[in-house]
Amino acid sequence: PVLPNEPTSEPASEPPTAKSCGGVTLKGLKVLAVDDDELMGLVLTSALQKLGADMAQSRVLGVNACEQGCIVDVALGRRDPALLEPCRGQPLPPADIVVLDQHIDCDGRQSKLGTDVAAELRQQGFDGLIMLHSASSPEEQDLTEHPAIDGTIAKGVPLTKFARDVLTAYDSRMNRQR
Repeated sequence: PVLPNEPTSEPASEPPTAKSCGGVTLKGLKVLAVDDDELMGLVLTSALQKLGADMAQSRVLGVNACEQGCIVDVALGRRDPALLEPCRGQPLPPADIVVLDQHIDCDGRQSKLGTDVAAELRQQGFDGLIMLHSASSPEEQDLTEHPAIDGTIAKGVPLTKFARDVLTAYDSRMNRQR
Protein backbone atom coordinates (compact mmCIF):
# COMPACT_ATOMS: atom_id res chain seq x y z
CA PRO A 1 0.00 0.00 0.00
CA VAL A 2 1.09 3.55 -0.75
CA LEU A 3 1.00 6.04 2.09
CA PRO A 4 -0.79 9.37 1.41
CA ASN A 5 2.34 11.52 1.05
CA GLU A 6 4.65 8.84 -0.27
CA PRO A 7 5.83 9.32 -3.89
CA THR A 8 4.70 6.69 -6.35
CA SER A 9 6.38 5.37 -9.44
CA GLU A 10 3.19 6.07 -11.37
CA PRO A 11 3.05 9.47 -13.11
CA ALA A 12 0.29 11.75 -11.89
CA SER A 13 -2.79 11.59 -14.04
CA GLU A 14 -3.42 15.00 -15.57
CA PRO A 15 -6.64 16.19 -17.14
CA PRO A 16 -6.51 16.28 -20.93
CA THR A 17 -5.48 19.54 -22.55
CA ALA A 18 -5.16 20.61 -26.16
CA LYS A 19 -1.50 19.59 -25.99
CA SER A 20 -2.27 16.17 -24.49
CA CYS A 21 -5.02 15.67 -27.10
CA GLY A 22 -2.45 15.20 -29.83
CA GLY A 23 -2.17 18.90 -30.51
CA VAL A 24 -5.80 19.12 -31.59
CA THR A 25 -7.05 22.55 -30.64
CA LEU A 26 -9.98 24.88 -31.15
CA LYS A 27 -7.67 27.83 -30.42
CA GLY A 28 -9.25 31.17 -31.21
CA LEU A 29 -12.54 29.70 -32.41
CA LYS A 30 -15.87 30.96 -31.10
CA VAL A 31 -17.97 27.93 -30.21
CA LEU A 32 -21.60 27.83 -29.10
CA ALA A 33 -22.69 24.51 -27.64
CA VAL A 34 -26.30 23.75 -26.70
CA ASP A 35 -27.49 21.08 -24.29
CA ASP A 36 -30.41 21.08 -21.87
CA ASP A 37 -28.63 18.88 -19.34
CA GLU A 38 -26.69 20.87 -16.75
CA LEU A 39 -24.04 18.15 -16.26
CA MET A 40 -23.49 17.80 -20.02
CA GLY A 41 -23.19 21.58 -20.19
CA LEU A 42 -20.37 21.47 -17.65
CA VAL A 43 -18.68 18.67 -19.60
CA LEU A 44 -18.93 20.68 -22.83
CA THR A 45 -17.63 23.84 -21.12
CA SER A 46 -14.65 21.92 -19.75
CA ALA A 47 -13.97 20.36 -23.16
CA LEU A 48 -14.04 23.77 -24.89
CA GLN A 49 -11.66 25.20 -22.28
CA LYS A 50 -9.25 22.27 -22.53
CA LEU A 51 -9.28 22.46 -26.33
CA GLY A 52 -8.44 26.17 -26.31
CA ALA A 53 -11.68 27.67 -27.68
CA ASP A 54 -11.99 31.44 -27.24
CA MET A 55 -13.83 31.29 -23.91
CA ALA A 56 -14.41 35.06 -23.89
CA GLN A 57 -16.76 34.51 -26.85
CA SER A 58 -17.72 30.83 -26.48
CA ARG A 59 -20.63 29.60 -24.36
CA VAL A 60 -22.72 26.56 -23.52
CA LEU A 61 -26.46 27.33 -23.40
CA GLY A 62 -29.71 25.43 -23.07
CA VAL A 63 -30.52 24.63 -19.45
CA ASN A 64 -33.52 26.97 -19.28
CA ALA A 65 -36.10 28.67 -21.49
CA CYS A 66 -34.24 32.00 -21.46
CA GLU A 67 -31.04 30.42 -22.77
CA GLN A 68 -32.94 28.32 -25.30
CA GLY A 69 -34.65 31.43 -26.63
CA CYS A 70 -31.27 33.10 -27.29
CA ILE A 71 -29.51 30.32 -29.21
CA VAL A 72 -29.92 31.73 -32.73
CA ASP A 73 -29.16 35.32 -31.72
CA VAL A 74 -26.00 34.32 -29.81
CA ALA A 75 -24.79 32.16 -32.71
CA LEU A 76 -25.33 35.01 -35.17
CA GLY A 77 -23.63 37.58 -32.91
CA ARG A 78 -26.80 39.55 -32.17
CA ARG A 79 -26.65 38.78 -28.43
CA ASP A 80 -23.70 38.87 -26.09
CA PRO A 81 -22.82 35.25 -25.18
CA ALA A 82 -22.01 36.12 -21.56
CA LEU A 83 -24.91 38.43 -20.75
CA LEU A 84 -27.47 37.15 -23.27
CA GLU A 85 -28.46 40.76 -23.87
CA PRO A 86 -28.85 42.26 -27.34
CA CYS A 87 -25.63 43.77 -28.66
CA ARG A 88 -25.59 47.55 -28.75
CA GLY A 89 -24.19 49.05 -31.91
CA GLN A 90 -22.28 46.60 -34.04
CA PRO A 91 -23.11 42.91 -33.72
CA LEU A 92 -20.40 40.56 -32.50
CA PRO A 93 -18.77 38.11 -34.90
CA PRO A 94 -20.92 35.01 -35.37
CA ALA A 95 -19.89 31.68 -33.88
CA ASP A 96 -17.44 29.64 -35.92
CA ILE A 97 -18.92 26.38 -34.63
CA VAL A 98 -22.33 25.48 -33.19
CA VAL A 99 -22.75 22.12 -31.43
CA LEU A 100 -26.41 21.22 -30.84
CA ASP A 101 -28.13 18.54 -28.81
CA GLN A 102 -30.94 17.01 -30.91
CA HIS A 103 -33.54 16.86 -28.13
CA ILE A 104 -33.54 20.16 -26.23
CA ASP A 105 -35.98 19.86 -23.33
CA CYS A 106 -37.32 22.52 -20.99
CA ASP A 107 -39.17 21.75 -17.77
CA GLY A 108 -39.41 18.07 -18.71
CA ARG A 109 -40.98 18.78 -22.11
CA GLN A 110 -39.27 18.80 -25.45
CA SER A 111 -39.18 22.39 -26.60
CA LYS A 112 -36.82 22.31 -29.57
CA LEU A 113 -35.07 19.93 -31.93
CA GLY A 114 -31.43 20.62 -32.74
CA THR A 115 -32.17 20.06 -36.43
CA ASP A 116 -34.89 22.75 -36.30
CA VAL A 117 -32.45 25.19 -34.65
CA ALA A 118 -29.86 24.31 -37.32
CA ALA A 119 -32.38 24.95 -40.11
CA GLU A 120 -33.30 28.32 -38.56
CA LEU A 121 -29.62 29.25 -38.32
CA ARG A 122 -29.08 28.43 -42.00
CA GLN A 123 -32.24 30.35 -43.00
CA GLN A 124 -30.90 33.40 -41.18
CA GLY A 125 -27.55 33.22 -42.96
CA PHE A 126 -25.30 31.30 -40.56
CA ASP A 127 -22.48 29.80 -42.61
CA GLY A 128 -20.33 28.29 -39.85
CA LEU A 129 -20.09 24.66 -38.84
CA ILE A 130 -23.13 23.00 -37.24
CA MET A 131 -22.59 19.67 -35.49
CA LEU A 132 -25.26 17.57 -33.82
CA HIS A 133 -24.06 16.20 -30.45
CA SER A 134 -26.48 13.54 -29.39
CA ALA A 135 -27.07 9.99 -28.26
CA SER A 136 -26.50 7.26 -30.79
CA SER A 137 -30.11 6.13 -31.15
CA PRO A 138 -31.11 4.67 -34.53
CA GLU A 139 -33.43 7.63 -35.26
CA GLU A 140 -30.54 10.06 -34.73
CA GLN A 141 -28.20 8.16 -37.05
CA ASP A 142 -30.47 9.22 -39.93
CA LEU A 143 -29.80 12.88 -39.08
CA THR A 144 -26.32 12.79 -40.64
CA GLU A 145 -28.02 13.56 -43.97
CA HIS A 146 -29.98 16.57 -42.67
CA PRO A 147 -29.18 19.52 -45.00
CA ALA A 148 -28.49 22.00 -42.18
CA ILE A 149 -26.12 19.68 -40.27
CA ASP A 150 -22.44 19.27 -41.15
CA GLY A 151 -21.93 16.18 -39.00
CA THR A 152 -22.79 14.33 -35.83
CA ILE A 153 -20.85 13.47 -32.69
CA ALA A 154 -22.01 10.79 -30.27
CA LYS A 155 -22.22 11.83 -26.63
CA GLY A 156 -19.58 10.24 -24.46
CA VAL A 157 -16.79 9.96 -27.04
CA PRO A 158 -13.25 10.64 -25.82
CA LEU A 159 -12.15 14.28 -25.93
CA THR A 160 -9.59 13.59 -28.67
CA LYS A 161 -12.27 12.08 -30.94
CA PHE A 162 -14.67 14.94 -30.19
CA ALA A 163 -11.98 17.48 -31.11
CA ARG A 164 -10.80 15.65 -34.22
CA ASP A 165 -14.35 15.16 -35.52
CA VAL A 166 -15.24 18.82 -34.97
CA LEU A 167 -12.02 20.12 -36.53
CA THR A 168 -12.20 17.74 -39.49
CA ALA A 169 -15.76 18.89 -40.20
CA TYR A 170 -14.76 22.55 -39.66
CA ASP A 171 -11.82 22.29 -42.06
CA SER A 172 -14.03 20.55 -44.63
CA ARG A 173 -16.70 23.25 -44.40
CA MET A 174 -14.14 26.07 -44.65
CA ASN A 175 -12.54 24.42 -47.71
CA ARG A 176 -15.95 24.11 -49.42
CA GLN A 177 -16.59 27.82 -48.83
CA ARG A 178 -13.35 28.90 -50.51
